[in-house]
Amino acid sequence: MGRRGYSTGFRHKVLDLVEAGYSVAAVARDLDISTETIYAWWRQEHIDCSLAPWWLCCSGIP
Repeated sequence: MGRRGYSTGFRHKVLDLVEAGYSVAAVARDLDISTETIYAWWRQEHIDCSLAPWWLCCSGIP
């Protein structure tokens, strides 16, 4: 499959689903995206949050 662009809002909704308790595999399957993509977004979110003040920081995804 070719590379697709995803909006920031979509990425955040995907990460919210995982944070809410859905497995990365289930979210990836249901939304037809790869698990690697979700993990990459999660890593980038944590990189971005590490630069933010502690009260704005993101919660972790298991």
